Amino acid sequence: MIGGEDDAALSEANKRYEATDNLEALPAELRSTILAVAVRHGKATNVDRLIELHKTATSEMQLDITSALSSTKDPAVAERILNTML
Repeated sequence: MIGGEDDAALSEANKRYEATDNLEALPAELRSTILAVAVRHGKATNVDRLIELHKTATSEMQLDITSALSSTKDPAVAERILNTML
């Protein structure tokens, strides 16, 4: 229940994000959700990592990263993403 902000689900998603250096290894059907949780509820450095990875990622991964970055609730982070990505 990620959309409902269930603490156990958010914790598991963050754990999965933090546990891998290769985001392509995350299950494809969960990857965009895990990345979105990392942006919305994880460390600030997660956004920087995803912006950097976007530059060299496959088109499928770029879609997941773009979706995740657009899920931020923080206006300052959104502005930083826009300024960096555009």
